[in-house]
Amino acid sequence: MTAKPLVRYTVVSVLCLDPRRRAVLLVEQQRRGDGEPAWSLPGGTWEIDESAEQAAIRETKEETGLDIVLKGLYDSRVEVMEMPDMRVAAFILTYEGECVGGELRPQDPDGQIRQAAWVPVEALDRFTFQFPAQRDLIKRYVRERWGIWPAPYLSHPTPRVEDETS
Repeated sequence: MTAKPLVRYTVVSVLCLDPRRRAVLLVEQQRRGDGEPAWSLPGGTWEIDESAEQAAIRETKEETGLDIVLKGLYDSRVEVMEMPDMRVAAFILTYEGECVGGELRPQDPDGQIRQAAWVPVEALDRFTFQFPAQRDLIKRYVRERWGIWPAPYLSHPTPRVEDETS
């Protein structure tokens, strides 16, 4: 049996929380490999003429329609995904971001993003993630910033997403 080739990518992602909504900014796209919908933090690869920080800002704008400022690098990690014809190793730089404007409306030139949404943090376990470790990363971030997980005062009976007017 022939081993699957290993493809390496370096990508950026942005973790934005909205304390008022107690929600995290996520995007839904087709999962690589099987085409099923999956959620992730906004992000992607960067162009040859931009820095990782510039890519994080651009990717977030394209995938969500929102303007952000970066507060700094929060995490770096490698995630390996098994695909039918290859293995993918993604080196992911996750930045802490703050939304400062824009309208929640994806403008993805690649057409991969189905929707962008503010997802209540307590509903994360009910969502399928493109990169499963992102769920734990978000939970860790919430614990560090808000001091608890899950927040007992944040309970919704079913998963829901919020638009900008909520």
